[in-house]
Amino acid sequence: MARFKAFQELFKRHRRPGDAVFACLFLALSAFLLSQIHTEAPWLPGVRIFEQPAFWSLVSLVLMTLFAVLHLAGSLLSPRMPGRREEIL
Repeated sequence: MARFKAFQELFKRHRRPGDAVFACLFLALSAFLLSQIHTEAPWLPGVRIFEQPAFWSLVSLVLMTLFAVLHLAGSLLSPRMPGRREEIL
């Protein structure tokens, strides 16, 4: 196991081949699922919020979309490693 010379090297991130494509597809999937939540799980009148059928599904999809946005931003801001085009083709 290699030792790190600085604390910043521990959290250094490079964009791997295909990472941006995966991040875009994952964001599109999570946004699509979030847009369809109203057709899959209803909100019932007179029921507490934690007992709603759609509550935990909505929470998980909102967090999934948030993390997909963060992953895409991290992927686009990280330095690129060569070889992405060859992996996709």
